[in-house]
Amino acid sequence: MVEHGRGSIINSVAPGVVDTALWAANKKVPGVPQAIDALTPLRRWARPEDVADVIVFLASDAARFVTGETVCADGGMAHALDLYRPPADFAHGYWIFRPKRSLGLRRLRSAGQLPEDAVEPS
Repeated sequence: MVEHGRGSIINSVAPGVVDTALWAANKKVPGVPQAIDALTPLRRWARPEDVADVIVFLASDAARFVTGETVCADGGMAHALDLYRPPADFAHGYWIFRPKRSLGLRRLRSAGQLPEDAVEPS
């Protein structure tokens, strides 16, 4: 455990699929935009300002009593896909979350929900 000092406020933001140049190649793959829309409860891709607004909130005085949180700004995709469930060996009452680099593209592809030629953003 890392000690950050008394009174430190440390939060993070976990964006989902954001409509930026990072995802431009995948948007051109037939079926990918429709799959992302279908897998996101809000039925649209995030815009950069959607994520920025969450960051502005966390940096504001309105979040003065919020700490140790990761805020998902993903339109509900993480919960809809159950991406953050504890592992099967969740027996100790706690677990360490290790975020994956992707949104589980392999998992979606293997379930037939994404085309095989969809690539992980880089």
